Amino acid sequence: MRPRTARANEHGGGPSQVELARHATIDVKMTSQVVRSLECKGLLTRESDPADARVRRLRPTDVGAALVRRAVVVVEQVDQDFFGENAGPAVPMLQRLLPEDDR
Repeated sequence: MRPRTARANEHGGGPSQVELARHATIDVKMTSQVVRSLECKGLLTRESDPADARVRRLRPTDVGAALVRRAVVVVEQVDQDFFGENAGPAVPMLQRLLPEDDR
């Protein structure tokens, strides 16, 4: 399932920068800097919201969407390697660091 902020809103657009910042629990100014950088690299666009001209809706470009799909595959593989059935000795060590109730 895709994160809620990645889905189209009722107007057919992606999340706004403010919605993305809230979802990621990061500062709006930091989000703006990251979004600007991704836009300069051609990975996303900022489009006007038809319901509110002050709002810009974020949309991945085709290149950005392809990069996300490739990244998800890599992250899932790393997650499986680290936490899966054949996980290395780091997992038991990290589990010992958890409070007894969370093990």
